[in-house]
Amino acid sequence: MRIWPAVFFLAAALSVPANALAVSRPHYARAYRGTITGMTEFHDTGQDVKSQWTITGRVFRLYKVTAFEGGYTGLYKVTAGTVSYSETETGDCSYSASDKFALKKALPHPLTSVSLALDKDPLGRMTMLGLIDVTRKLNVTETCPDSEGGPPSTSQRQLQVPTLFDPGETSWRPGKRLHHKRTQPEDNGKQTFSWNLKPGR
Repeated sequence: MRIWPAVFFLAAALSVPANALAVSRPHYARAYRGTITGMTEFHDTGQDVKSQWTITGRVFRLYKVTAFEGGYTGLYKVTAGTVSYSETETGDCSYSASDKFALKKALPHPLTSVSLALDKDPLGRMTMLGLIDVTRKLNVTETCPDSEGGPPSTSQRQLQVPTLFDPGETSWRPGKRLHHKRTQPEDNGKQTFSWNLKPGR
């Protein structure tokens, strides 16, 4: 998928003359509110690692509409949301961790990608893109059994919270709810995203 920093969008908008636009500007809701959920599953060399999360009170707010390559792009930023996250490892070694945090405060500064972008290209196709990565990390204690029957060993690990939102390039319609579930295969596992976002003010 495309990952577009905000500065890239701005540069593209300034480089496209107004008379080059091939489609009419769609109506962009001022905000989208709702819930996002996700999960990951990875299996490797006797270890199973699973994580899941829910983002409640989620608000995407429109902050810019740009002309982009003969079409339009509406750019949205995160203004609210709370993440509930958990992760477990089972198999030869194990750990369990959970966390709850404010999404906006966990975003990188400066932002490296746009959280949500709604495209209408020169052919009139409407595509939803975006990416939400956070800087949040979790400290856990991993326990591994002793192969000779002695007491288990422990070690400290730091976990990086995975990508929390990636809609891929799914379609959208002005005035309609953004509602979809997608599964993305990964090496030795998969990642699933689901969202239900209602347009509003």
